[in-house]
Amino acid sequence: MQTPTKRHTVILVAGHARSGTTWLGKIFDSHPRTLYRHEPEHEVKMADVPAWVFDIQAAQYQGALCQYVRNLPEVRIWNVAGIPPVFRKEWESYGAYQQRRAMVYAARFIKRLYRKFEIRERTEAARAGEAPIVWKSITMLGRLNVVVRSTVGIRVVHLIRHPCGVLASRLRGGNLGKLRRLEDTVWIRQGTRELFESCEASLLEGLEVTAAEIIGLPIEDVFVLRWALLNAKAMNDIEAIPGCMTVRYEDLCADPVGMTRRLFDATGLTWHRQTEEFLRKSISKHSRWYYGVFKDPKRGAFGWREELSVGLQERVEVLVGRSLPGRLYYNPAALRPNDCTER
Repeated sequence: MQTPTKRHTVILVAGHARSGTTWLGKIFDSHPRTLYRHEPEHEVKMADVPAWVFDIQAAQYQGALCQYVRNLPEVRIWNVAGIPPVFRKEWESYGAYQQRRAMVYAARFIKRLYRKFEIRERTEAARAGEAPIVWKSITMLGRLNVVVRSTVGIRVVHLIRHPCGVLASRLRGGNLGKLRRLEDTVWIRQGTRELFESCEASLLEGLEVTAAEIIGLPIEDVFVLRWALLNAKAMNDIEAIPGCMTVRYEDLCADPVGMTRRLFDATGLTWHRQTEEFLRKSISKHSRWYYGVFKDPKRGAFGWREELSVGLQERVEVLVGRSLPGRLYYNPAALRPNDCTER
C-alpha cells in the first residue's frame, strides 16, 4: 500500500450525479482547515483507472490512484478550486482570502476567454499533509474499491439520494437545458446493459431485470437501474472499512447541523462556527439555480413527490425497491453498520 503524501487525510465525498454531493462538499469546504477540490477528474482525467473496477483488478490501479491523490493540491483550475461560495482558510490572511475570493468570482467571466484559468491559493499545508483534502466526485462510485485500498487515511462519505429524487432532478435538468435530455443519452442504455452483463451477481440482487430487457425499457427505468448498480457497488466496496460510511441525503436535509456534526466527528474535523453559519444560510433560502447549494432542504428531499407521476414513482419502487440501495428507502430496517443514517 502506498501513501499519497506525508500524514495525509483525504475526505472523499462520492455520490451519483444529482444526489446533493455539491452541498455536502461545500459543507466540508466551509471548515477552515480543509482544501476543497470539486470534481477534479472532469479536468484532470483519471485515464489509468477505469470507471468500473472489479475487485480482482483493484490492486493494479492502486499506484495510479495514489499519484492522482498526491497531485490534487496542485489542481487549481477555476472550476475545480474555485467553486463558490468561498470560505476563508486558517492559513491565509484576510487580504489573501479576499484576493482568492475575487479571483473565484472573476473566473466566471475570464473562463470565456481562458478556460484553464487557475485560482491562486496557498497549498503548502495540504502538500505537507496538515490540511485534509476534500475531494467531491460523481464519478467514483464504480471504483471505491481502489480508493480504500490505495489511500492511507482515507475517509469516504458515500452520499445516496432517493432514486425518485435523483430521477426528478435529472429530468428537470434536461427540461431546463442544463443537461442533455435522458432520451438523447444513448450511452446510458448501452452502458447499463454492459454493466448488467459483466458485474458481480451480488450487485444484481433484488433487480428483476435481465441485460437483454434493458434495450426495451423506458429510459427512466434504465436510469434508476443504473442508480441501483452504482450505489450497490459503492456500498459493497466500503462495507466494514473504518472511516467510510453511506449517508442518506434525506437525513442530511432533515437535520443538517446534527448530521454534519456526526460526519465531522467521523472524519476527524472539529466543529467550527464558519460551518454553522454556512449551514444556516444554505437552508434559509431557496435558490432557483439548478446547481446551487442554497436550497430549502425539505423541498430538496421530497419535491420529487410533486414532480413525478404516481405511476412513475410506483414503477421505480418495483424496479429497485428490493436492491441493496433501494432497501435504504423501501425497507429501512435493512441498514448496515456503515450506514450513517437515522434509524
